[in-house]
This record gives sequence, structure tokens and C-alpha cells, in this order.
Amino acid sequence: MPTESTGRDLPPLELRVSQKATLQIKAARQWLRGLDPTTERRFARRLDTLLIQLCEELPSKIATGRPPQLDEKASIGLLRPAFQERFYTSEKKPPPRSNASTWRVFYGLLDTDGDNQPEALEVLRVYHAAAELPWDRIEALETNQNEDNSPQETG
Repeated sequence: MPTESTGRDLPPLELRVSQKATLQIKAARQWLRGLDPTTERRFARRLDTLLIQLCEELPSKIATGRPPQLDEKASIGLLRPAFQERFYTSEKKPPPRSNASTWRVFYGLLDTDGDNQPEALEVLRVYHAAAELPWDRIEALETNQNEDNSPQETG
């Protein structure tokens, strides 16, 4: 009698990093190293920890019906399904609504063998949480354009 998969026996996802994300990570580390080498090391360690954790945990979450939540804006901006996770470079988690020490990792899931299940996680972009995201600029332009084209009151 077949049993329902718990996802415990699933292999971790293969980790891939896009060329753009590699450049962003290098730039972030160089910038942080200039500010504080300890923070730069913490950035690298916490990013690595997050990515390893995602690669290990996502297969079982997907298998048990708990996939990550799609980031719609990033998916539109990156022209592919994208997900977002955050990590922190401070000693303690920053207070709510604070971008201090907060970084965002945008990633996609890849079905490399055509079985409709992801085998790889690809890091697409890495941004500081205070950074203006490219897809936010697109939305702002669309909002401004809609306001410019809206009927004006006369009188």
C-alpha cells in the first residue's frame, strides 16, 4: 500500500547562482568589508546558511503541500517565477519595519529533468532591503502614467 510522502527522504536542491547575483554578492561583500569586516563575514555566513537551509528544506515543504510563496512583483520584474527570503547582518534581528542590516535574496526553482518537481534553486538577485528594486520603478512609472492619463475635473 503506497504511503503519502513526508518529503524526508528527498535530496536537497542543487544550488546555482546567476551571474547577476554573483556580481551583487561580490559588490555587497566589498562594500561591507569597507564598513566593517565583521559584518562582511556575518553577511557571507548568514547568506550561506540561508541558502543551504532552503536547499535542504524546500523539497519536503513542496512535497507536503507547503511551497514558498511567490513574489508577484519580483516574478514580473524577473520574467519568471521568483521567491524572496530575508536575512540579517546585525547581531540581533532588527525591529519591525526597519531595513537596517536586512538583505533580500530572490530565487527561482528549476525543474532540470522535466518531472514537474524542482531539482535546483537558483539565486537570481541579492539586494539590501533599503534598495529600490527595479520592478518597483516599473510600478511607479505605471502609476504615474495612469495618473497622467486619468480624466481631469474641470470647473
